[in-house]
Formats: sequence, structure tokens, C-alpha cells
Amino acid sequence: EAGEERSRLQLILYFDRPLGYYLFNVYSPAVFIVIMSWFNFWLNRTATPARITLGVTTVLTLSTLMNKADSNLPKTAYPKAIGIYLWVCFVFTFAALVEFGAAAYMEKRRALLIQNKVEVPLVSVSPWWDGAAPAAPPNQGSSDSLKAEPEEEAPKRRVSFISRKMNDPQLLQRLEPSKPDLYSRVLFPLTFAIFNVFYWVYYLTKENLEEWSQ
Repeated sequence: EAGEERSRLQLILYFDRPLGYYLFNVYSPAVFIVIMSWFNFWLNRTATPARITLGVTTVLTLSTLMNKADSNLPKTAYPKAIGIYLWVCFVFTFAALVEFGAAAYMEKRRALLIQNKVEVPLVSVSPWWDGAAPAAPPNQGSSDSLKAEPEEEAPKRRVSFISRKMNDPQLLQRLEPSKPDLYSRVLFPLTFAIFNVFYWVYYLTKENLEEWSQ
């Protein structure tokens, strides 16, 4: 009825996931997997099987960890904090594998340029029993002389702009396959450390602000 007062019970539930469980079972393994993928930067570029095995292993291991962590969490339409962290770790491991591909390609191009640059001169050597050059056969008349026939020129192949640039001899001076590994040894750890600082500061500060507001 109008003007009647009724009592009402309001219940508010707050759920908090245990950070310690995910810290030791998800976050720590993901960090160690990312660090293990950086060992590729110190391996020799010619050790292709070792570097490919290490890169593929880290990518597949992190994919398994992501699936395991996602199976224990509720399905939501928005990205979760732990999902964002694992995806960034996956990007780092995959980028390390791509970096090896770039370094290996640069090493291959450098070897091909060096091989094309070195030319072996052809030297005609006379037989050991004859110190002099063989004499030309006597002229037996114009009718018996051999007439040199003009050789047909092979059709020239059109070379694209990219192909000309990739086979430019000056590229050999600028092509240094060791630079990607040297830069990656500093760039990857530094970028990952900056990401971790921003990630943990943001989410821990956000959690504390929510507790204070309650």
C-alpha cells in the first residue's frame, strides 16, 4: 500500500582471488620462460637447430601455460589482468623467435654477397710436355677456313628493384648479422622490465584504491 514502510536486506559480496597461488603457479613460470627465450641471443647464429628448438619450445610452453590458466578462470567478455600479462609474455617469446629468423636471413645474404663478390680467374695452362703454345693450323684457303658464326644472345632477365637492392655490393658493408643479437640482449630485458613495473604498479595501486573506497 502507498506510504507503507518495509524493511529491506541488501547484501554485497566482494570476491578476491588469492594472488599467491597465481604468483607461484602462473606469473613466475611465465617470467622464467621469457628469460629462457633470451638465451637465443647468446647462441651462435650458425647453431640453427639449437636456436629453433629453444624458440619453439618456449612458445609452445607458454601457450600451454596460457590455456591452463584460462581454464581455471571464469569466462568473461573483458580481458583479465592475468590474461594481459600472459599475452605480453607470449609476444616476447615469439618476437625472440622472429629475431632469430631475421639474423639468420642477414647471415645468409651476407654469405651470398661474399660468394658473388669473389671471382676465380680462369688461367689457360699448356701441357707439361710442351713449353710453347700450340701452333695454329696452316691456312688451307679461304674456302676451307672455318667461319665463326655469331652467337645468339640470351634474353636478359628483368630484375626487380628489391632484387637489385638485395644484391647491391654496398649492402655488404652495412649488413652486420651480429647487430640484431647485440641490440636484442639489451632491448628485450629492458622492455620487459619496464612492462613489469607499469603492470604491477597499476594493478596493485588499483586494488588498494578499491579497498580504501570500501
